[in-house]
Amino acid sequence: MAQQVFGCARSTVPKRRACKLYLQPRKATEWDLSSRIPVKVHEKYPADVGDPDGFSGSPVFFIWQDESPQTHLGFAGMITQGDKSGNFQIYPAETIRTVVNGILID
Repeated sequence: MAQQVFGCARSTVPKRRACKLYLQPRKATEWDLSSRIPVKVHEKYPADVGDPDGFSGSPVFFIWQDESPQTHLGFAGMITQGDKSGNFQIYPAETIRTVVNGILID
């Protein structure tokens, strides 16, 4: 199934691919949105991202350890933009919670 977009046929079937990326913070550039967290593929755990089309909306999790030492899983946010160099931007989890709570309360 395809649709015409500006004279080009474009598939409406979503891409499905699974991958595990290790991300690390990076310095924001002038192109980054101030409401996002800038990250890049971790230098110690490189991965060829290729075309990041379809990564938007992917959840970003982190693992942390407390003093006991219990290990926990946390939700960092959701990927919104990415490029072939392995740079991404993440909607922070706090922003997502605020939006969802606003919808549920209204």
